[in-house]
Amino acid sequence: MSKQRDRDEFIAIATKEGIPVDVARKLLRYAATLHRLAELECSSEAADRDRVPCPRRDKPAWVIQHEEGGQWVTAAETVSDPMRWFHSNLPAFSMNHAITCEGWRVEPVPCLCRDYGSYDGANHGTVPRYAVQTANIERNVRALCSSLPGVIPIFQSDPRGAVLKLRVPSGATDDWGICVP
Repeated sequence: MSKQRDRDEFIAIATKEGIPVDVARKLLRYAATLHRLAELECSSEAADRDRVPCPRRDKPAWVIQHEEGGQWVTAAETVSDPMRWFHSNLPAFSMNHAITCEGWRVEPVPCLCRDYGSYDGANHGTVPRYAVQTANIERNVRALCSSLPGVIPIFQSDPRGAVLKLRVPSGATDDWGICVP
């Protein structure tokens, strides 16, 4: 099939699943960028040498989660001040009470330099530029899909197939989810 036909078919399937056309087009754009970055990651030593400082170096961030039915559900990502978040979103509880008694937890957002071995325990190192770009796009896709009930993004870094797939509420699939070309 042609690339344009794949894109048109995805938009048709996505709209049938209740995904607005503008969101489907954004997902197509994000998937194309993720695909280019996956190809770069697999084939270029120069891309690995193009390094930037770890994005978490100057701004620590936290993920706030709540336990529901034995599963941890993310309530907020990349919160810079968890105490302020608890005060504004759960005024009935202090942060410590919510964590110890109400099934909440606060975890540091993992930094990329730990994955690439440049974190020495006290100092953040550098990471490949494509890794930062990939992490930012994945975060944007998760945020976009969080507004769509029951749509869960699935990321894969192998450029030989679809690097972004969607699990949809109807369970429709063409390969472990709806492939975003």
